[in-house]
Amino acid sequence: MEYSVKTNHGKTSLYVKKKFCTNNESSKHTPNNYKPKLLLLEDDLTTRVFLKHALMNTFDLDILEQGIRVIEYIEKNTPDLILSEFMMIGINGLDFAKMLETNTNTAHIPLVFIDSKNIDYNLEEIYKLGVIDFVKAPFNVEILAGKLRNIAKIQHSLSSKIKRKSVAQTIDIMVSSFEKDFIDSAVAVINANIDNPKFNVKTLSDALSVTSHFTYRKIKIITGYTAKEFIRIIRLKTAAEIIIKQNRPISEIGYMVGFSSPSYFARCFKNYFENTPTEYNKQNNHNIPTDWQSYGKCL
Repeated sequence: MEYSVKTNHGKTSLYVKKKFCTNNESSKHTPNNYKPKLLLLEDDLTTRVFLKHALMNTFDLDILEQGIRVIEYIEKNTPDLILSEFMMIGINGLDFAKMLETNTNTAHIPLVFIDSKNIDYNLEEIYKLGVIDFVKAPFNVEILAGKLRNIAKIQHSLSSKIKRKSVAQTIDIMVSSFEKDFIDSAVAVINANIDNPKFNVKTLSDALSVTSHFTYRKIKIITGYTAKEFIRIIRLKTAAEIIIKQNRPISEIGYMVGFSSPSYFARCFKNYFENTPTEYNKQNNHNIPTDWQSYGKCL
């Protein structure tokens, strides 16, 4: 489906959020009906409506009509990926990419540009800023939707695979030697500090001799998780291995892997493994003392 559009910049509103989803319970995704959260930034009405109808059945779709205060919006409503017009009212593509790239809260989000306005641009400069793709109009919207689906699917698949792997197996799903070496090193540093509740992304980055920004972005791209989540997952996977292999109280295991309280450890374990540590232990046919209760979802 090929198309080309004429632009119209007669808008005066700051920005308007519109949410489109055909599933009334889109926030309760299962692996079979997972709908990635896509933020569409498009200031041209014709293009915006066209893309909305082309993408709304595949994505949990948010739309902004202008680029003003867009970073503030993204920080509060973190999407799985962003599709943006290269030149927007209030911001241009290069500045937008730089703002995403240099903000630790947004650096991990994949960005795809579309150019329906025939703007002069330097692709090399754009890709250096971490942009995933640059699509020039006229374009095939089905191919575009396929690209976006694949980007989201890869990250979601990596997240699911990592969830099923042990700490040692987690690094085996990586796709390049550099990424494997990076995750290898990150896991080794986390394991060396596994019982330290104050260990965080900055500590990890300092040990790896990289910036926190690099750590946030690299871990998100490789694993689909934020760096903070990745550290917690390594702690939880280590705890799960201890539960299976050692006869220790649950509260003690929580402290061993760096959680500051048994109740917080219980919530995180339940949220990640979808079983309490006691249930997890029973499923693996191993008996250990129990001295806590699960308190629901880890925040």
